[in-house]
Amino acid sequence: MAKPNLNVILAKPVDRKTGKKRNPFLFENIRINDGSIAIFRDTKQKFLSVQQLNLFVENLQMTEESLENKLPVVFDRYSIKGKSFFFRPDQVYAITIRSINTENGQMSVENFKLNPLLSFSQFKNFYPKKPQLFEFTIPKMEFKDVVLNKNKASLTNAEFQNPVLTVYNTGVKAKKPRKNRTLKSI
Repeated sequence: MAKPNLNVILAKPVDRKTGKKRNPFLFENIRINDGSIAIFRDTKQKFLSVQQLNLFVENLQMTEESLENKLPVVFDRYSIKGKSFFFRPDQVYAITIRSINTENGQMSVENFKLNPLLSFSQFKNFYPKKPQLFEFTIPKMEFKDVVLNKNKASLTNAEFQNPVLTVYNTGVKAKKPRKNRTLKSI
């Protein structure tokens, strides 16, 4: 696509009671030149957007499962260049990036910010059981190979220049997951 201006509204998530599933979107070998894209949740809340996007992605998939796991896409190979990225994974945080560029598998990101959408006092009121609120800024970072797995993104050979991480503690103790213990009979 050349110079597309796309607004995509995602379907409602799967009804867990009925188990109805929709077929995932499957796109292969997508190429976008100088595009503007905005993706909205079914509630019309902005989920992801980017301007001046030049993109090549091999085997791109956007599925409901991806949304539930908070990562919007999975893919095999990619090349991306764009400006003014916005990603809102949940009700607490927004991620903004001034620009992204890949060259020979090396990605360069400028002005990465993980911003809380709530003040600290609002966070404590709305999420009384959460122990911490984060704010993270990296003026420039470079890395190779992005691996997306559930709620995690892993980077290879990552270099961060002047990162600033601020952690706001609520005073609530984090709950540790309980391990199921079973006894085996001899």
